[in-house]
Amino acid sequence: MNKKIISLVLVMTLMPSTAIAATPKPTQAQIDAAKKVEAEKKAAADAAAKKLNSAKKTLRQLTDIATAKRRLYIAAQNELKEKTKKAEIAMKHLQSAQASVSSGKRTIGKLAVNAYVMGGGFTDLDSLLHADGPQDLADRLNALDALGDNNSKALDRFKS
Repeated sequence: MNKKIISLVLVMTLMPSTAIAATPKPTQAQIDAAKKVEAEKKAAADAAAKKLNSAKKTLRQLTDIATAKRRLYIAAQNELKEKTKKAEIAMKHLQSAQASVSSGKRTIGKLAVNAYVMGGGFTDLDSLLHADGPQDLADRLNALDALGDNNSKALDRFKS
């Protein structure tokens, strides 16, 4: 029984305190202020979303431009490689031609030196008159033949 009385007293004392502790209903001004704050937050979120969409659009455009420029860059690099190979081939051809010209000039120079040293006395008739024997005559005529062929080739190269 004692327990029933104690529990009844406790229930009675706690009941009014829970009623007092209940939160009061907000006023219309508080509701309007909260709505205004929420509207401002929504407007800020909408502005941020709009800005984000604009930035995404700009990023897409810049990405497209960068992709196009990269394609042009790669094409230019490939063209440069191709032109470089052609230039290297042309340089090798030039070096070959210069070596050929240099060789031709040396040969012509030797011809000029030999003509100057011999003074034009190394001819068929001169070889016939100054030969010491039939073998010497044959050797001189063979040398003249080889020299004539060499001179003809050198002059043909020089002319072309």
